[in-house]
Amino acid sequence: SMAMLVALKMRLKHSLVHDIAVGCLLHDIGMRYITVPYENIDAEKLDDKDREEYRKHPVYGYSALKSENWLNKESKEIILCHHERLDGSGFPLHAKDLSIGVKIVSLCDFFDEAICGICMERMKVHEVVEFIKVNSGILFDTSVVSELLDFTAVYPSKSVVITNGGECAVVIKQNKGFPERPVLQLLSDKYGKNYEEAIIVDLLECKNIFIEKVID
Repeated sequence: SMAMLVALKMRLKHSLVHDIAVGCLLHDIGMRYITVPYENIDAEKLDDKDREEYRKHPVYGYSALKSENWLNKESKEIILCHHERLDGSGFPLHAKDLSIGVKIVSLCDFFDEAICGICMERMKVHEVVEFIKVNSGILFDTSVVSELLDFTAVYPSKSVVITNGGECAVVIKQNKGFPERPVLQLLSDKYGKNYEEAIIVDLLECKNIFIEKVID
């Protein structure tokens, strides 16, 4: 899983990586105990009763497994705290002092839920990356963010994309640490006319150009 890859890249102890992997697999087990609709629905737009019920799922999951001896403390903490945030704005405990396992799984879980639209409106990958970068050190741990973004290819090489100017382009290279700002080769203009010569655009240098959508 993404969380396990981050844990390995951070060179954590193997026993801790194992606990993070187990916690990650079980983190949403509490969802089976709730009846609130949560696909592509922003939790903040639920009525008070449904929002409160949704936010209980970490507690339900933790309560179901807290007495299991085969599950380590770190894994149990991940199940309970995977929606907590560094600034205390998360739930269910509004905790700020988070373990490294919780920090990893909470970020990876947000990434996955944002893309899939689980209790939030579905976001595009580049939008999720931008949100994570803006909130690095606020909601999410900076070192975990750095490791996640280091291997996240928002637009894999050879992806065909449309820019905000309507031009068609192909991704030819990644910019390390800036997965949402790759290097493009423009193929055609906004009218569909092919460029006769290769036009290379590095989105790290061209701040006013960004990728609007992926078409291939």
